[in-house]
Amino acid sequence: MKYLVYLLGEPGAGKSTVAECLFRGVPSEAKAEPFAHIIHPRGIELGARRESFSGTDALPMNVQPKVIPMMNDADSELFFAEGDRLANEKFFMACAFARIRIVPFLLKVPHGLAAQRRQARGSNQDPKWIRGRVSKVENLWRDYGATARELDGRLTPEEIVAKMRSAPEVEETATP
Repeated sequence: MKYLVYLLGEPGAGKSTVAECLFRGVPSEAKAEPFAHIIHPRGIELGARRESFSGTDALPMNVQPKVIPMMNDADSELFFAEGDRLANEKFFMACAFARIRIVPFLLKVPHGLAAQRRQARGSNQDPKWIRGRVSKVENLWRDYGATARELDGRLTPEEIVAKMRSAPEVEETATP
């Protein structure tokens, strides 16, 4: 069985920071085809790392139809994603249809803290768009999440990574 560990959270929750911490010091090889992804010894990270809008947010809008075939064809059984681009019901349903088990985590922070973090990084995202992303994440979490996988985004990235790695769903997939 293939697994997709997906880190959800509103803009400014710290998803990219946690992902960077999760893979810090792990050997990797960035690939551009069929879309940006990073190969690690024990899995594949969907998307790319960059200064801003990392993870799946670095992927083009039309990437979704390419992801499931790539995951099915990959030798890896473990995938990781964070960001908005693939965090939607259509993609999650496609994963289920392809028998890829989604292991979702919700990086939960107070909305005010997320706003402070967005401001600190110089984000100028429209408040209406932000509210839409918050609703989207909450709806996905309601439909696919579980309270046992909720993470306190006020913790340090290292503490969050330790909690992710110790979750029973992740331990069985041998996450990096």
